[in-house]
Amino acid sequence: MGEMILGHLKEKLQLVIIRPTIITSTYKEPFPGWIEGVRALDAFILAYGKGVLNFFYGNPDSKLDTIPGDLVVNAIFAAILAHENNQCSQQVLIYHISSSSRGPPRNSDIKHFMFHYFTKNPWINKDGKTIKVTKPILFSNISSFRRHISIHYSLLLKMLKFVNLVSFHRFDKTYENMKMKMSKAIRLSELYEPYMFFYESFDDVNTEKLRLTMKEINLDEVLNFDPRCINWEDYFMNTHIPGSVRYLF
Repeated sequence: MGEMILGHLKEKLQLVIIRPTIITSTYKEPFPGWIEGVRALDAFILAYGKGVLNFFYGNPDSKLDTIPGDLVVNAIFAAILAHENNQCSQQVLIYHISSSSRGPPRNSDIKHFMFHYFTKNPWINKDGKTIKVTKPILFSNISSFRRHISIHYSLLLKMLKFVNLVSFHRFDKTYENMKMKMSKAIRLSELYEPYMFFYESFDDVNTEKLRLTMKEINLDEVLNFDPRCINWEDYFMNTHIPGSVRYLF
């Protein structure tokens, strides 16, 4: 809607639109792993690492179209440089800053990365308790996801509620924790379903042309926004997840 308004109000001005996908922590600049605020992917990392959730709703083979924040910033600067003299004949130009057509990670990869990272580097909560994680479960259809919740949470929650009442609220904390875990699982599944079942690729032909333009003026290394340079396992294991733990947990 914002793009439509700009298109309507721009008159004779050239309009350049930058469309990033899921923005993750910085790859290199100002330093690796910097992030502010919980984004789509980090909600799952946070819930899993803290021991709140170990099961999620999503297709293991679905693309997780992520792009580090500094690559997005580099793309913005590159677009400004390329269009500062309005040499482009197109009045509206769109740049998709994404990894979907450039070998992105998949949900199954993130599941693997999270398990191995938190097995080696368990979170220690404010009470000094080490949170031991189990292998995360990824449900690819809603019926199995709901069945898991029903068996492992809903029934137990009803029983615990009754026991808590007859024992004069002795199990208040346990009941609230279980209730919170169930609500969190349902909320995340509803909110991020479009991301967890994403199979398409964004058209980045314009973005590739922009990369070539930067290469022609020897700025492709300074303003790097090519996700093909990223080893996703190394990035998640040594940059993004440690950054999430440091700045978000």
